[in-house]
Amino acid sequence: MDQVYNETTKIRRERLGGLSPMRWTLIEADRLGYFIGVDFDDDRCVTRLFL
Repeated sequence: MDQVYNETTKIRRERLGGLSPMRWTLIEADRLGYFIGVDFDDDRCVTRLFL
C-alpha cells in the first residue's frame, strides 16, 4: 500500500507542477474559460470559491 500511495503522490505533484492544489484549480478553471469568484480571509486562505 505504501508504494501505491507514494507513486500516487509523486504523480499528483508532477501534474500540479509545484503549485498548491487550490492554485492549480484556479489556473485550470481560468484556462478552461470558467467564471471564477474567490473570497480570501486576512491570511489569504480561500473562504469561498465559485466556479
